[in-house]
Formats: sequence, structure tokens, C-alpha cells
Amino acid sequence: MLGSCDTSIWLDYKTYQDRYPNFQKSGDYFSNFKYWKRHVIQEKSVSPYACIIGNPFEDLLSYHYYYLENKQADKAFYYCGVYSREASNELEKYIALTLNELVEYSKNKDMLPISKLLAINELQTIIKLNKDVEYFFIMLAKHNNEVDNRPRWKTEQLVKAISKKRLTFLDEAVQNNDLQSILNTIKPCKI
Repeated sequence: MLGSCDTSIWLDYKTYQDRYPNFQKSGDYFSNFKYWKRHVIQEKSVSPYACIIGNPFEDLLSYHYYYLENKQADKAFYYCGVYSREASNELEKYIALTLNELVEYSKNKDMLPISKLLAINELQTIIKLNKDVEYFFIMLAKHNNEVDNRPRWKTEQLVKAISKKRLTFLDEAVQNNDLQSILNTIKPCKI
């Protein structure tokens, strides 16, 4: 049985396909579905929007608890802006796919996926953001007046750990919503 979010996403996608039959013919099912989800995120369509963001978040929380219950947290495959290592099993491949989806949604300056990434980062298991990436997400949220008073969403400690030259680069990336430039220049995760 599908959960209510899964059902909502499926029904909305089916309705979209029915409304635009040429869309179905434009590509394969998975490419079209991915394109449709991006469209929903950009348009912030009410019905499936929260579910499309919420499903990967819920999956990532489940993985977090799985790692804790199995005492794997310190050996966990994790994301810091890049991956700590290559995914070595099906679960880790699915985690990477799920994280990539949430990161992709965050590139639209969309605060819901950014807040979900920052929330999971607070758990420090499957997401342990590099200070540059964490700074980018927090500042992007501040830039959009979306920051609450969570201690981990403060930048004072991050600013102390980042050089002035790098901060200038990061602030420019925030202004341009250019996460990719940061991801291209960060160091590998510490294992």
C-alpha cells in the first residue's frame, strides 16, 4: 500500500500525463517523471510539492536511524558536498540517489529542501556538510529570510574557520545561487 504522499505524487503525475498526452511521448517514463518533479518544485505546486521534498527527507532520516541502530554511524557513507567514498552497496547507492535529488532541488533557491539538508546535517551521520557548503546553504536561507534561531544555523563559527578570500568567493556564490562553483572547489570529505 502506498503512503499518502506516494499516492498524491502518483495521482498528480498521472493527471499531468492525462492533461498533456504529448508529454508522455516526449521521453521515457523515468526522465519524464524527473522532469515533472523539477517542474513541480520550480512552480511550488501545492499538492505534490511538500511530498516530493518530504519523501527523500523521510528516507534520509530512516537511513540515519538505521546507521545509529546498527552502530554504523562512525563508518557511515556520507555527503559533505561530495561523497566520503564510492557507494559500496545498494543501500548506499540509494542514499546517494536520494541525497542527489534533495541537493538538486536546493539549487532552485528553494528553502524547503535547504532546510531539510541543514536539519539532517545537524544529525552528523549521512550528511556532514563541508563548512563552505554549510555556509552557502545557511547564507542562502538568510538571504531569503528563512533562517530560524537554531544554533547550528549560525555562521559565526564558520566565518572564523574560513579565510576572508574564501568568504568573498562564497558570498558571491550565494548572490549568484551558484552551489556548483563551491562543490567544484571543495576538498574531499574527511574519513
